Amino acid sequence: MKHFVLVILLSTTSLFAHIVQYNIGQKAIYASIFFDQQHQSSWSKYELYAPNASLPYQKGRTDASGVVSFLPNRAGKWILNVYPGSDHGEHFQKIELQIDDSMVIREVNKPLYSTYGALISGIGIIFGIFGLLYGWMNRPKKFNPPSK
Repeated sequence: MKHFVLVILLSTTSLFAHIVQYNIGQKAIYASIFFDQQHQSSWSKYELYAPNASLPYQKGRTDASGVVSFLPNRAGKWILNVYPGSDHGEHFQKIELQIDDSMVIREVNKPLYSTYGALISGIGIIFGIFGLLYGWMNRPKKFNPPSK
């Protein structure tokens, strides 16, 4: 009888070892990487560094939607280095995230163009249009070749 119970216990523990288990959580942080709203940076390489760490906390590729997600284990400045490729070469973006003690993002250090990109582009287009109009209105009316 003892051997029968032992065989049953051993067989059930080996059965549980082949079951894939998982947990679903909701406290992860994610970054969506894209070139513009219609072109996400799918399958881009990235490295994530924890505060004051020299080795990556996480390495991999973004998913098909250009998303990187992670679960921070401490507060501080996290650095996400992303290397999205495109048709005209490799790019690099360094993203700095300040995470507080409750594991919430308090600050994201975005480049100036990422924050004010549409405004900068609009001003550039307006200056370009006025520059073309100014050049066209001040062109010479008639070509007079130099006399000899």
